[in-house]
Amino acid sequence: MPQIKIIEKDPTISGKILFFYVFANQEGTTEELTEKIEFMTMEAREKMFEQIFNSDPINLPELALNLPFITLQISDTHANLQALQKQKNIKIILQKTKNVFSENSAEQNNSSTKNLDVSFQTSAIMTINLNSIISLKKHQTPLSQPILDLIRAEFSFLAPLF
Repeated sequence: MPQIKIIEKDPTISGKILFFYVFANQEGTTEELTEKIEFMTMEAREKMFEQIFNSDPINLPELALNLPFITLQISDTHANLQALQKQKNIKIILQKTKNVFSENSAEQNNSSTKNLDVSFQTSAIMTINLNSIISLKKHQTPLSQPILDLIRAEFSFLAPLF
């Protein structure tokens, strides 16, 4: 079972995404556009996120799509992390592997024997951006859905993306 833990998240990411969208698609000074976003109602924000994420491709500048907004620590089998790392737009910034030993006792022919199971557990730190989410949705690996579920729970404004 994979272990996924949030190390850091950007609580301002929704405002940044809105700003990039408004800046790229509307006229006005930086101050005017920032003020417009600050005074938006929740309904207006939700509608704008739907416009952003329901377009194909997503209507955001490349800088916004590549802006990391959450850092995760993931521990799972080496094979599962390797499959995740092979995906486009997945950035693993640190990775280490350790041996995990477990001892199983079993009785066989009236004699006690012990089996030693050895597996490799890999721990990785990775950053997620909007392009990462798109990649995780398209190319399912054993870790894709648990990561997507965590992001969906933490960032409700991304709901139209899922």
